[in-house]
Amino acid sequence: MIWGAGAIGGSVGAWLARAGHDVTLVDTSAAHVAAANDPGIEIRHDREGFAARVPACLPQDLDGCWEIVLLAVKAQHTAGALAALAPHLAKDGWVVSLQNGVMAPALNAALGPGRALVSLVGFSADLLGPGVIRFGHRAPLILGEPDGSLSHRLARTLCLMRDFEPEARASARIADAIWGKMAFVGILYVSALGTSPMVDLLEDSRLQPVWRAAVGEMIQVGESLGAAPDGFDGIDVAAFLPGAPPVATAASLARVVEHIRHSPKTHSGIWRDIAVHQRRTEADYQLAPAIAAAAAGGFEVPVLRLTAELIGQLEARILDQSDALLFQLLPAAARSPVNAGSSADLTDPQACQPKEFH
Repeated sequence: MIWGAGAIGGSVGAWLARAGHDVTLVDTSAAHVAAANDPGIEIRHDREGFAARVPACLPQDLDGCWEIVLLAVKAQHTAGALAALAPHLAKDGWVVSLQNGVMAPALNAALGPGRALVSLVGFSADLLGPGVIRFGHRAPLILGEPDGSLSHRLARTLCLMRDFEPEARASARIADAIWGKMAFVGILYVSALGTSPMVDLLEDSRLQPVWRAAVGEMIQVGESLGAAPDGFDGIDVAAFLPGAPPVATAASLARVVEHIRHSPKTHSGIWRDIAVHQRRTEADYQLAPAIAAAAAGGFEVPVLRLTAELIGQLEARILDQSDALLFQLLPAAARSPVNAGSSADLTDPQACQPKEFH
C-alpha cells in the first residue's frame, strides 16, 4: 500500500503497478483517486512517459491489511496518516518513509521502534492535476534502517523498490544520505523565497555567501548529530565548510546548476507549495529540527533561522515571494560561522541589492 499518492507516491505506485505488483493507493483527494482508478495515473516524461491504472481509494474506504506500507505524505501529515493506517498494517509489517526530512523519530514514536524504514528520495516530480504527474529525472534512492542494521525487511523492500529505481540501494549509514539531501534542502528553501528560476538565483554571484551558509549550516547540523553528510546533486560537502575557498564553493554551485538545468522543474516543490498550492511547506519538519539541533549543540545557524522566519511569513501571506528576500539573508550570511574568514565583502550596501525586484 502507498499512503499518499501525490508526486512521489503516485510515481512509485505507477511504476510498481506497471511492473506487475499488487499496489493499492490511498489519498485524500477524491478527484485524484478517481483518476488513478480510471483512466489511470499518467506519468509525463520525455523518455519514460506512460499511463497505468492503479487501484486507489480514500482513507475512509480502505479495507484490509498490508505487510509493506510506503508513506509519501507531506511531513506535517505524518501523525494523522500513521494513526489512520495503523489498523491496516499487518502485525509483522513495516512502514517505509519516502519523505524528505529527518522522519525516524516521528515514525518510531507513532509505531514503536523497529517498525519503520527511512530513505533518501532523490528524484523529483510534480502533481500537475488529478492523475497527472510530471516526472523530473532519475536520481538516487537509498533505503536504510534508522539504527543502521541491514535487515531482512530492508532487503525485501530494496527488491521491491528496484522495480521503480533500478539503481536503488541500501545503506548502513542512511543518516549520511539524509543529511546530504538536507543540505540541498537548504538551497530549496532559500530559492523558494524568490520568484526567479532556481538556476538564475544560484548563478547570481552576489548570493554565493547565502548559498554557502544555507548548505554549510545544514552540513554542520548533520555532523553534530553524528552523520557524515554525503554530497547530493552536485554538492561537494568540503566546499561549504568553514575555511573552504570561495572558488571551491563556486565550482560546486556550478555543478548544482548544471544538474538542475537538465530537469524540467524550474522551481522547487517548496516554491510550488507557496506560489501554486498556497499551503504550508514542510519547514516545521525540516528547518525547525535543524535549528533546534544547532541550538542544542551550542552553535549558530543564522541563515537557516532567518529563512525559516521568512518562509513562515510567506505561508501566512504577510510577505510575497520576491528575489529581494534572498538579499535580506546576506547580513545573516555574514554572521554565519560557515563564512568565517570569507573574502566576500558582505558589508557593501550594493551587495545587498538584487538586480531587479519581482
